[in-house]
Amino acid sequence: TTNQSNMFSNAYKYNKSMSNWTFSGNMNQMFRDAYTYDQNFQIGNNATNLYQMFVRAYSYTGQGVENWDVSGSANISYIMYLCTSFNGNIESWDVSDKTTLLYSFYYTSSLFRALNNWDTSSVTDARNAFNRSKITRLPTNWTSSTTGLNNLFTDNDTNSQSFNSDAAGLQL
Repeated sequence: TTNQSNMFSNAYKYNKSMSNWTFSGNMNQMFRDAYTYDQNFQIGNNATNLYQMFVRAYSYTGQGVENWDVSGSANISYIMYLCTSFNGNIESWDVSDKTTLLYSFYYTSSLFRALNNWDTSSVTDARNAFNRSKITRLPTNWTSSTTGLNNLFTDNDTNSQSFNSDAAGLQL
């Protein structure tokens, strides 16, 4: 199937294994409000829409996301919005063609990753993208076309020993 939009939305107690499943196409709000969901599955290179995929999936930790191909998805805004347990390895995700990261990892308070290798040169709107996350190294190749940087890293623990980023590398 190519449309899994809202497939497990509001499945508050759903947490069945899908380790042999590979999804593609439209996954808009697929696990929205699936509070207890925390399983591994794959996303193929035909994933077109990941908008709000895990909104308020509080237990989702992100196991296996390092193998996801998000390059074909036009929209990853709000993908992990309020996923407070999320700490999936997204360091190698290809976001080079993304124009918006709007609220994509907002309040992923367990997200403890280095994203300094992300190519964000196409991003024009990154409002609240990493607000209240625990990013240890920030993407540094923002460009002058990135106008939406409001609250991009607000409430990150930039004073912690683990935070290691050179803000001087921001190309604005």
